[in-house]
Amino acid sequence: MTTYDWKKYDKYNEKTEVVPSYSPNKGYTDSAWQQKKLCTYHTGPDWLLSNSHGENLIVADKIFEIERDGRVTFLIDCSESSPRPQNSLKMILPPGFESLQQYLVDAPRIAIPWGDFGAPNLLPQFWQELVAMLPPGVTGIGCAGGHGRTGTALACIRIAACQESAEEAIAVVRKDYCTEAIETQTQKDYIAKVAEVLGFDGKTVKRKGKK
Repeated sequence: MTTYDWKKYDKYNEKTEVVPSYSPNKGYTDSAWQQKKLCTYHTGPDWLLSNSHGENLIVADKIFEIERDGRVTFLIDCSESSPRPQNSLKMILPPGFESLQQYLVDAPRIAIPWGDFGAPNLLPQFWQELVAMLPPGVTGIGCAGGHGRTGTALACIRIAACQESAEEAIAVVRKDYCTEAIETQTQKDYIAKVAEVLGFDGKTVKRKGKK
């Protein structure tokens, strides 16, 4: 059985106010956005995972922040319902300059089809294999806002790597990464399913409302 050594690497505790633009198709009102709590500035979680391939630093944030983070050598993109293929970043170049495209660096990525506020159509075993396969370096995880899908992915990775229950994984993600991580009951239910299927469902996630 593969074992993992996962320790807390570093954490900053800065705070920043996040007040997103109003988006009718997300079902929020302006007042609901304004009432969001101050969220932890996404400079973490900075967890160090050791697997059979070596050490891998896990970082997370909004996807556009992850993409411009020079440390990231492998990227898990949870930001799109119809994700782009790997290495699909393109520069806009005039005729005759096309050869410059070869110099654009794009970290290898896993692009997961994953709708906003939802859960991915991934079997729980995906996360177990992922943590075993992560290459040495820095893995960046991100979605549009860096909360729901990113937090869910982080919790699932914690379950697979640390054999934590759903409740424990959610608590650690919200403590080390952001208090606003994991936004909906659908996401909590998915995390609970991952823990159950992988055999780490010692605790259950209590339902709160109908989110």
